[in-house]
Amino acid sequence: MRWPMAQYLGEISYSIYMMQGLWLSLYWMGLDSWLVDRPGVIPGTWTLISLVMSLLFVNIVSAAWSYHNIEIPFQQKLRRINFKRLIHFQ
Repeated sequence: MRWPMAQYLGEISYSIYMMQGLWLSLYWMGLDSWLVDRPGVIPGTWTLISLVMSLLFVNIVSAAWSYHNIEIPFQQKLRRINFKRLIHFQ
């Protein structure tokens, strides 16, 4: 796993996990509404492949954004907090 892209995906894996719930639910709602408007029509193989590939792309891009703009800043803020003093350990 020396490939830099694989290492980066491992770094942002938690963000990928968190974002996939959002995108999968939107995908299924969109696919459901698309099928309701077209009763009896089944999307073609290439349509489904392109939807899945675009879903994967959007998931990784949004996960990278949330990793750098949400996860890392909050990790840094949490590291600065002295929890022992907040909880009053003795």
